[in-house]
Amino acid sequence: LKPVTDIVASSSNYTPQANDCVTLTATTTGSDVYWEPAYLFADPTALVQNICLDTMETCAGGILEFSVTAMDPLIGCASSDTVVLYIQGTDLIAPTPYASPLASVASCTPISALEAPIAWDNCDGTIQGVTTTTFPLTQSTLVTWTYTDGNGNTLVQTQQVNIGDLDPTVSNMGDTLWADQIGVSYQWMNCSTGQIIPGATNQMYIPGDAGNYAVIISEGNCIDTSACFSFAGISDLSINETVLVYPNPSSGKVNISAGSLLHSIEVMDMNGKRVAYFDEFQSLKTALELGALESGLYMLDIQTELSHVRQLLVKE
Repeated sequence: LKPVTDIVASSSNYTPQANDCVTLTATTTGSDVYWEPAYLFADPTALVQNICLDTMETCAGGILEFSVTAMDPLIGCASSDTVVLYIQGTDLIAPTPYASPLASVASCTPISALEAPIAWDNCDGTIQGVTTTTFPLTQSTLVTWTYTDGNGNTLVQTQQVNIGDLDPTVSNMGDTLWADQIGVSYQWMNCSTGQIIPGATNQMYIPGDAGNYAVIISEGNCIDTSACFSFAGISDLSINETVLVYPNPSSGKVNISAGSLLHSIEVMDMNGKRVAYFDEFQSLKTALELGALESGLYMLDIQTELSHVRQLLVKE
């Protein structure tokens, strides 16, 4: 009648993984069996039981004791047997991030701190990320966050932080104003009226009247406005004649075509310094070789028989 219990395919010293399961088997000549603690079993009267260990038991380790009682209701006899499961705690599972990937952060000013992201660990619950990045952040940075649980399992995540760095400086190139910042959005405004100038959204601007002008530059969520720049007015500059400059941007060779004879072409850098000069064309079109120039922005001051035109050139 006495039952015999065993853990199938395992000794009583068992090292399970998270949520692992073991099989308990009872053999007896009794007509009825009953396993305890009964709440662990879906049917405590079955001879064979499958027990799945919960997460915390597999993390921390410990002892589980099971007993089974065999009964013979005809003669009122009962006997019990006990098996002890020694759980050797183990945790090989790294934390899992709540958010993946981490959302990037954008700011127009330095960032003094970031809210630490969190991850979930099967043994330790919520874990907060830590970083060795030095704050404040004054330039765009890839921040590395590390989550480490109590058993040394590690997860690493990165988070992009973008710091806006706008330069609202305006330069005066003869009769032309232009913003020094490259590759952003532009909106010119009249400082005297405080109103934006419709259609004036290029990097350069040629005012039609004397006055004070500024440019609003923006990139993403970052916006900055230049100081107001005093402009005396157009002298002999004419933009009535169509002058074509192509390709623009250019890697070196630039074609220029006008409606009247070309007289001279001056190439200036963003500081107003002459870097190249061409004249004596006596033709309606020409091709300039500018491959020796460094990549950047240049102003072409084009003098024709009928007009004086300035165009911006991007040298790749």
